[in-house]
Amino acid sequence: MKLTSIDELLGQFRTQPQPHSPMRWSFEGCAADDDVYNPSNLFEFEGKTLIAARVEKRTSEVSQAVFFQRTSDYHFIRRPDLPTYSLQDPFFHKIQQWTVFGGTEVLFSPKLTWHTAIYYGKDLHHLDYKIIAPPGMKDVRLVELKNGRIGVFTRPQGLVGGRGTIGFFMINHIHELTTERMVNASLLHMLTVDAWSGVNDAYMREDGLINVLAHVAVFSSGDTRHYYPATFIFDPLTLQYTSLKIIAERSNFLPGPAKRADLMDVLFSAGIYEEKGNFHLISGISDVEIQSIQIDNPFK
Repeated sequence: MKLTSIDELLGQFRTQPQPHSPMRWSFEGCAADDDVYNPSNLFEFEGKTLIAARVEKRTSEVSQAVFFQRTSDYHFIRRPDLPTYSLQDPFFHKIQQWTVFGGTEVLFSPKLTWHTAIYYGKDLHHLDYKIIAPPGMKDVRLVELKNGRIGVFTRPQGLVGGRGTIGFFMINHIHELTTERMVNASLLHMLTVDAWSGVNDAYMREDGLINVLAHVAVFSSGDTRHYYPATFIFDPLTLQYTSLKIIAERSNFLPGPAKRADLMDVLFSAGIYEEKGNFHLISGISDVEIQSIQIDNPFK
């Protein structure tokens, strides 16, 4: 498949019907100077709708992943009975009989390093097991396949993966998810070498294919970051996939502040949900807040 540039994807996106009706989400139960951003998708637990989000001071990179319960369409309240985790950019899955929760674990000493950390157990009160991705690897995501196996998306960087390339492999059981398997995943080469991508969430289809919510990103001058939510459809058996498609950009959302000037154009692809016949994209905004926006079904 031809490698695509971010400019090409943006050009295609801007000719399509645009997202609309952006809404700012509010969160209760944190300190007044905490920012709440870069969440998981919505999920159900104990009969309630929950979301996990990154909570952090504007001047800090020290994060907590916190669980919140939905009280109305766009308002959430902290669940103090559920544990917090020292993670950035959390995610949630139900895989086989397991509840799976994870995010980016950052180690500040003796030197700055990071990796995806994955916890799993019978429910959110009992996440008893932990899996660590290779150093530097963010955006490891899981999905239960139609055949009962587990699909694993990875994102290596460096000599293998460049600035960030999506990888994929399958396992039979979560106990088989190891660092070695993550290192040796098959890579999906989609973007030109100046750009990078990663998977944020994945949704199993009835036909056995996977609807994938991802992000694509590129630097401009001054190391300013530009992140865009994107989607594609993936066949886990043949490793074939449709072309990437950008589904929103920063100007589609409500204006607001940024954590730093170089993060103003950053959208964190959190989740897609359908409600009352409409599709909504949840996004972290400029490393400060969470908004949603209404979109056409990106997986038609």
